[in-house]
Amino acid sequence: MKKGKSFEKTIRLIQETLKDSPKTKIYQNFKIKNAVGRPREIDRLIVQNL
Repeated sequence: MKKGKSFEKTIRLIQETLKDSPKTKIYQNFKIKNAVGRPREIDRLIVQNL
């Protein structure tokens, strides 16, 4: 299995585990500015309040 596919599988498992947690927000295709202010797209962003 290629590294990228293995990584994607791991992220899916994490997302499935956390998706029902009330303290977790999962964003797909999230846009964020990089260090020089240009917009970049992140495939998945998982934010959890601890």
